[in-house]
Amino acid sequence: MMLRAAFVLPGTVVEELRTLAGRLGALPGVRAEHCDHLDVRIALLGNVLADDARRLADAVAHELATVAVPVVRTGDLEVRPDGDVAIGLLGDVDVLADVARTVGRAAERIHIYVDRRSFQPAVVVASLGTQRPGSRVASFVGAIRPADVGAWPLDEIALIRTRWFAGGAVSEVVERVPIGSGSGAGDALGA
Repeated sequence: MMLRAAFVLPGTVVEELRTLAGRLGALPGVRAEHCDHLDVRIALLGNVLADDARRLADAVAHELATVAVPVVRTGDLEVRPDGDVAIGLLGDVDVLADVARTVGRAAERIHIYVDRRSFQPAVVVASLGTQRPGSRVASFVGAIRPADVGAWPLDEIALIRTRWFAGGAVSEVVERVPIGSGSGAGDALGA
């Protein structure tokens, strides 16, 4: 199974992002991100067996048991050079980066391939198809202000399996890993 690790967003945030993605998808040359990809990707982990996914979840849970839950909020919408339209996150993004590094180290310890380049403190909500990032559509997209949904905790990581059926990707959560104490950001991560 192709596996990725991602921070799980609260349902209310996913609904707001789904609405935003739908608005963006109505623009010419813009493709809305599929709703089961509205998360904060931590790492791509490659083709991983179910037993190894469980071992990874256990290792990450152990490392994150005492970490304070990061609290974030949405920032601005941006069009990236690769054509992705992403909404940045503000708040405890340093804690998110530390958690992402922890996931990478845990994966490496149990010999799972990790592509860490995928972590960005943002959620990809759409992509520009035939348009280029400097186009008029890109300018319009960049001017859209997302709804303010307030701050929320990212208190869980999901290991998400992707399978391909009839030419389409289907994602499903295979493991859930809670993030620590919930006492607020600032606690040190275990090495």
